[in-house]
Amino acid sequence: MRRKVRRGFKCVESRKRCVRVGGRSVSVDVRFIAATNMDFAQAVLQRRFRSDLYYRLNAFPITLPPLRDRREDIPLLAQHFLQRCRAKLQRGNLMFHDPALTRLAQYDWPGNFRELQNVIERPFSLRPISSKLPNAW
Repeated sequence: MRRKVRRGFKCVESRKRCVRVGGRSVSVDVRFIAATNMDFAQAVLQRRFRSDLYYRLNAFPITLPPLRDRREDIPLLAQHFLQRCRAKLQRGNLMFHDPALTRLAQYDWPGNFRELQNVIERPFSLRPISSKLPNAW
């Protein structure tokens, strides 16, 4: 993160004020949310991340395990992504074959939920829409 950005972040976080374009200072009530796959504590120890910024961001940490450690969530997420495709395409008859859901749950998903989402959406980009998703998964 650039020094100017860090300085602005610290100012807003500690003083609850920021300077608008044009130079006018205004009060703000904000919460910062940061997401990463990096181990911040380790990065601080290795001096790759500033400790003061770490402690400001680490007020309420939420650790979410990777999708490969939550295989029971995969069918639910797959159905959710398929439902979004149904709405976007205005097709209510799209569904998974049971073997496809089983194969989705067996895969490790190194790209996490974004990879799963892309795999669900890809068939609609590559071929004409059918009422069932391909059983090739």
